Amino acid sequence: MKFILILICILLIFSCGEGIIEEDTDVLVITNISKSDFYLGDTIQIEGSGFGIANNNSFYWFVNNTDTLWFSSLLAKTWSPNFIEIVIDEKYDINEIWISKLKQSVAKSNLRIYPYPEIEVVTISSGSLEQGDKTGFSDERVVRNVSITKDFVVSKTEITQAVWELIMNYNNSPNINSGLPVSNVSFREAIEFCNELSKLNGLDSCYVIEDQEISFDKESKGWRLPTEAEWEYIASLANIESDKIESFSWFNENSGFNSQIVGTKSQDKIGLFDLYGNVWEWCWDFYSKEYEEGDVIDPTGSEIGERRVRRGGSYNNGKVYLRKSNRTVPSNNISTTGIRLVRTL
Repeated sequence: MKFILILICILLIFSCGEGIIEEDTDVLVITNISKSDFYLGDTIQIEGSGFGIANNNSFYWFVNNTDTLWFSSLLAKTWSPNFIEIVIDEKYDINEIWISKLKQSVAKSNLRIYPYPEIEVVTISSGSLEQGDKTGFSDERVVRNVSITKDFVVSKTEITQAVWELIMNYNNSPNINSGLPVSNVSFREAIEFCNELSKLNGLDSCYVIEDQEISFDKESKGWRLPTEAEWEYIASLANIESDKIESFSWFNENSGFNSQIVGTKSQDKIGLFDLYGNVWEWCWDFYSKEYEEGDVIDPTGSEIGERRVRRGGSYNNGKVYLRKSNRTVPSNNISTTGIRLVRTL
């Protein structure tokens, strides 16, 4: 009841008149808000005038059709007369954000907060490929025909530190920056991340984890790591030519031996970034020195093994590793290893 009375009072004050005040900076005016859709962990940036300073008389309000929540300006990340930053640390069901100072108020509509980050994707249709390379390294030379029978989506970029930290609440990457690809990720951590993201999206998890055993539900439509065959199929569609690799990839000749912000190189032919270079990308399959020969359908690799496969090369590798058929396993050092996700449609 108290919240409703407060809201009615603010509505009466607000309805008495609004508009852009060009001279009187004591009047509250919102001129810009950074965007309208936010996710947990995002920062709302609000520009305007008349906000005052952070004290017990200034507030921000989250408002929907039936309720309102108010917070002291002292809780904001930044609060100045013309600029406010608010970190979203909980999921609120809201339509608007309001700013109030003493008996003045102003509202901004169409503000939504979602509980999980948006993963931008590219749709990959089913098809076939010739996997392997007779002229490649010894573990690539078995060439076979592979059929991919299900459509799926693949994330446009490698998963960033911002998304990882939001889901996992930690970040062990060697260089910390929200826009960099997450790295120093173990295979098990990658699997756990996939399951957590699936839950947030209301999807069935692809992986069952029991102690050290991990099984893969191939019928699930949750987030997961690509299989080796899927990764190479994606790379064959991207069709990045070796003499143009520098336009699409961060590797030892242009990276300064550090990972780089995702999406800053050119998009490939199917709309992905950094498929080669930046960080290695985990695949589901156990590593074996040779593929099983003969035509195969939706292969997922051996049921047993000791180490999992990585694909794509990283910022400290040379061009020879930035090829669609190149495959490797990590030693004890996974500092250059991250993830790109897929999901079956």
